[in-house]
Amino acid sequence: MATTTTTAGILLILALTCAEMIMTAPTNNITDDKMIESCCDLQLDPTKPSGVYFINNYFQNGSLEVAAYCSEGGWLVAQRRQDGSVDFNRTWSEYENGFGSLGGEFWLGLKALHLLTATSDYEMMIDVESRDGEIMSFHYKTFKVGSAEDMYKLHVGQYQGIGTDPMAYENGMGFTTKDVDNDGIKYYNCAQHGSQHPAGGWWYNRCWHINPNLVIPGSSHGLYYDRKWYEMTFVELKVKLLDCISH
Repeated sequence: MATTTTTAGILLILALTCAEMIMTAPTNNITDDKMIESCCDLQLDPTKPSGVYFINNYFQNGSLEVAAYCSEGGWLVAQRRQDGSVDFNRTWSEYENGFGSLGGEFWLGLKALHLLTATSDYEMMIDVESRDGEIMSFHYKTFKVGSAEDMYKLHVGQYQGIGTDPMAYENGMGFTTKDVDNDGIKYYNCAQHGSQHPAGGWWYNRCWHINPNLVIPGSSHGLYYDRKWYEMTFVELKVKLLDCISH
């Protein structure tokens, strides 16, 4: 079995016609079993563990080899917060292109999310753990991110959950960062005014209900769900092709 070895952290630069994404993957030995067609391979083969994989069909055109974090069930992780090690109080450009480490905290990038969802149908899941240990998941059967010209507008629907939909207020909103304001508040920028700290970029409407990109996880209430505020100490946003089984 052929093996490709990296001796330092892998710097991945994905050059696209309209996007350039830079993401670091942890030091690792990349073997043949880490080369996959898509994250759907983890749904087809449950023995494959969650982790960083090289995907040779990242944007469904068969010509790119890009690293991504795939989790069990065929999900591609687009965002993770877990320990506050990465600063999420970033600019528009940084949120466009992505930042962080695939082995830790990261944001995949708005350009990548748009390109992924522009030509294929995706679902989305947000997994949350609160400071008091409560675990929650919010599942949406439709997820799409608009283009840069459309301010990466969020389209999410068919909420699969028992309680209230925490993304209902964000649906249809453009993305907001500390230097680009597209939220629904007229007099200030939601990304600059978290309840205790700058809030980081998100598809804000009225600055609340759900905020996975708080600068410091657990530093303030980042989720309003079923009439209760929660401090989130872990958040993971992940997406999956709706017809994953055929890929």
